[in-house]
Amino acid sequence: MMSWLEEILGTELLRPDKTVVQVSSLVDHDVIGLYFSADWCPPCGKFTPTLMHCYQQVRGRGKRWEIIFISLDKDEESCLAYHSTMPWLMLPFHSPLREPMPNKYSLIGIPVLLLLDPKTGGLISDTGRALVTQDQDGVNFPWQKKDYADKTRPSCLLCFHLSTRHQSAVLATVRCLLDLGSVLEYLKMALVKLLGDKVVGKNGQVDVSSLSDNDVVGFYFSAHWCPPCRGFTPVLAEYYTKLRNAGKKFEVVFVSSDSDEASCQEYFNSMPWLLLPYEERDTKDELSNTYEVSGIPTLVLLDAKTGDIISTDGDEIILSDTDGDKFPWK
Repeated sequence: MMSWLEEILGTELLRPDKTVVQVSSLVDHDVIGLYFSADWCPPCGKFTPTLMHCYQQVRGRGKRWEIIFISLDKDEESCLAYHSTMPWLMLPFHSPLREPMPNKYSLIGIPVLLLLDPKTGGLISDTGRALVTQDQDGVNFPWQKKDYADKTRPSCLLCFHLSTRHQSAVLATVRCLLDLGSVLEYLKMALVKLLGDKVVGKNGQVDVSSLSDNDVVGFYFSAHWCPPCRGFTPVLAEYYTKLRNAGKKFEVVFVSSDSDEASCQEYFNSMPWLLLPYEERDTKDELSNTYEVSGIPTLVLLDAKTGDIISTDGDEIILSDTDGDKFPWK
């Protein structure tokens, strides 16, 4: 009887030296990772060494973790060259199961690391990239749900700041709660706490505090080098313009994953919204971790008044609510 692993991966995988491994041999592992990546993708190039370090640390402690590279490279030569830098297995480039797999798991960008239970096929986490980035030595392996459930971010930004990042502000915030005006002022500053004081508009700097005048603010994680991003950006731009022309209070902030500032600026020139300054790389990384961005393009939609998360799958909302009739999507 075919195992669930063989159903999704076939019967054979390849090591970097091209020797064959039987998929059936993986069932006794603790965790299987499906790593969707490509040689042409700069964030993949940045994350792969981090994943390699974590993988080697975990396996060096005798833990049974295997990763299967699912290539999104454009040709077999690029795929094999990229795989040769990795210590784990690969789904053969010409496997008929490879190309449908990103759609099977509803991926919208790379790199993505899915963590699966090899015995049941159950999903341990679809945010393996964030788990590995936050636990680079794999101390919490095998990252069962009990290990990370208590780390899930609250949807309320006020709770998020109190519970995870700004505990030193608890007393000051409690004092604010005694005064409604102070509470409203705190909420007005929610986006400032995420983005800083200024973002870039078409005519110069814009005060982030002014974004709370909108009903919804979107953080658009994207990059010029990314083909899916270049496909979605014109769709989002048209949608944004349609809503704004209809009087809807909707703003978007581009959070760039471009490799350099010149590429970022060139891409931003094609957009009608705002930009997180490219030099704010630490803020960009913090936002990516906060909203568990595992690939691009990603559109995170927030309540502009409170910072509450409306959706981390804003692209799906845009594509399903084509006329914006359900705006502000609450």
